[in-house]
Amino acid sequence: MRIFSYFCKKEKSDNKKTDMKKTISLMLLAMAFCLGIVSCSDNQKLETAIKIANRQMPKSAGEGLTVERIAIEGDYVTYYVTASEYVDLDAIEENMELVKPILLNQLKSAGDEEMKAFFTLCKNENKGLAYKYIQGGREVTVAIEPNEL
Repeated sequence: MRIFSYFCKKEKSDNKKTDMKKTISLMLLAMAFCLGIVSCSDNQKLETAIKIANRQMPKSAGEGLTVERIAIEGDYVTYYVTASEYVDLDAIEENMELVKPILLNQLKSAGDEEMKAFFTLCKNENKGLAYKYIQGGREVTVAIEPNEL
């Protein structure tokens, strides 16, 4: 995922960058498992998928980002993401109108059935996605509403 390249203060010389899609794919794999459980409600499927995904955390998302955990909080499925000093949270916050559509486009471009199923579950439960970027004691949240999924 290259979204945060634009908001990095400097490049990190770490060759082990992974893609945010891999982290999301892990959660979606858990989601696919849950979709096979016909007797579960959408809310139960979502909660189970998140529990399974959280067992794999923390997970590197590349570009100085690490997904620490995922939780259902209010109207959102929230990803808690630790941002290294290489990520400029000020730039993300100041350019939210650019960041949000880029993030959403990258999520939708995965185009696989698991991603579609995940979006459907979120919509059915009227849940959006929130990415809470944490650096030190500071947090910046990018929220995607259910109707945008």
